[in-house]
Amino acid sequence: MKYWQGKFNEGLDEAILQFISTLSFDKRLYKHDIMGSIAHCTMLGEQGIIEEEETNIILKALTQIFYDITTGKLQPENARDIYGFLDGQLYERVGALAEKLDIARTICDRSTLNLRMYVKELCSDLNDELKKLIETLMLVSESKLSVVMPSQYHGSKSQPTTLAHCLMAFAEAFMRDAERLNDVKKQAGVMTMYSGFGTGTTFKVNRRRVAELLQLDLISQNSLDALTDIDYIHDFMSAAAAIARHIEKVCNTFICWSKKECGFARADASFNIDSEATPQTDKPLAMETIKLKVSKCSVLVNSADSLDERTLSYGGSAYAAAETVFEAEGILKNCLSILSALIPSYSFDEQAMQKAAVSDYGVARDCADYLIANGETNEQAYAITGKLCEYCSQNNKRLDTLPIEIYKEFSPLFEKEIISLMRPKTAVRIRKHDGEPGEVAVRAEIRALKRKLNKLFPQ
Repeated sequence: MKYWQGKFNEGLDEAILQFISTLSFDKRLYKHDIMGSIAHCTMLGEQGIIEEEETNIILKALTQIFYDITTGKLQPENARDIYGFLDGQLYERVGALAEKLDIARTICDRSTLNLRMYVKELCSDLNDELKKLIETLMLVSESKLSVVMPSQYHGSKSQPTTLAHCLMAFAEAFMRDAERLNDVKKQAGVMTMYSGFGTGTTFKVNRRRVAELLQLDLISQNSLDALTDIDYIHDFMSAAAAIARHIEKVCNTFICWSKKECGFARADASFNIDSEATPQTDKPLAMETIKLKVSKCSVLVNSADSLDERTLSYGGSAYAAAETVFEAEGILKNCLSILSALIPSYSFDEQAMQKAAVSDYGVARDCADYLIANGETNEQAYAITGKLCEYCSQNNKRLDTLPIEIYKEFSPLFEKEIISLMRPKTAVRIRKHDGEPGEVAVRAEIRALKRKLNKLFPQ
């Protein structure tokens, strides 16, 4: 008899059974359910709720089921969900004794706890991928500290920066993602077992012992809240969406850099394909595919939010939201892994970057700052700089190649040193404050980020 079929004599329609079945996605919870069952059974034995011999028989059977599934000897099938499958397997091996495993716990207890343990483990797995990506970005940055390129402001070329500074911007964003996941991991790691159907259990269970066995630091303090709380799922999906946004930002940037019109970067041939429409170009297929896949995460966030029942009545919202968690997991794990392999494959045209940094008067702000530092008013400084840029445009000149005599025609405050300051490499080098693109500052940023990584991921 199926566990949901106690008062019904007739079998469930096969089409309905297939429709309500969750086995296709919840089978990945088998490990966590068995772990929870082992902890529960151990506690029942220690509390004298079941006999020692019964405890040993059940524990042996659970261990064997876990081994059989993990090694591929046994495949979850022919059941409504993973719980029905595992219960059936246990019954086949120990007979009616299997029923004693459900003393003091409900199916709600199991599904609620399992998903929490799964999300906790998933946060660790995703953080491992993020750590790898952050380390990759830092490694590439360390080799590109002096590569000058233009930054962007409102989508247009702006002041000079460095390639390392741009790459480290991505690393910082992914570091925040790792910290978010670490917070979600703490929220998910709550032992909620023995909440029953919202009112607990009459059996003398030891909740702290089960939490200890499952390596969960916290124990739920309210049985209704434990049963209906899916805040940790919302927070996980929010963190997933943030990761997706940052991945998309990386993709958009590299796709832009790869365009023929820009010509800053090119992926290794193993990550590119020829375009049928334009055979003279390479198509950044890998980056484009990653971008398309991660865009789905924002949709999944809304999907998870809509499943929150917003009442104190358990209606399976956490379980319904599980499918969105699993879907986000598949997207992010794949995309983060590919991105970590893809970024080091890129070669950068440093000459093209340098040339772009020189054009369009990206150093004009520094020219105005020079005048202000030497006593000119802000308004006048920017007016003079604007006139200088106009002169260069009309005469096909660059600010870093103008003779000092020309500068002095616009303001007597200019001295010969201004010419050097108008060179992009100089403009970048003098920016040494924390967070700036100069080599000294970026080296300090990399060291600081390494310390944060070591703190978040202790050896």
